[in-house]
Amino acid sequence: MNILIVDDEAASVEGIAVSLDWADIGIEGVYKAYSMQQAQKIFRETDIDILLCDIEMPKGTGIELVEWVRESGYSPVCIFLTCFSRFDYASSAIRLKIFDYVLKPCEYNALHQLLVKAVG
Repeated sequence: MNILIVDDEAASVEGIAVSLDWADIGIEGVYKAYSMQQAQKIFRETDIDILLCDIEMPKGTGIELVEWVRESGYSPVCIFLTCFSRFDYASSAIRLKIFDYVLKPCEYNALHQLLVKAVG
């Protein structure tokens, strides 16, 4: 299984990438992107099973990314990890059939458990 972590804050992406026991979760490949455009390129080149994505990013939101993913025929498990608890974002997440909507800051142990469920 492969995961793609997308956030315009590099520290968030790197923190997640180095802090979780990916083998224990069942994930072999950890891919990183810092924009919607980088994420789209990775989707075109690699099979992505889980998308862990921020919502508010410049030059393309996480919502727009998931819409593109769905329209392009990809079917990863999608999880939003964001600082924003706005109703319109949550409503969009429901419409897009997002697996979960997690607010930052999120403890790594809780994120680990969520990803185990997503893999299962």
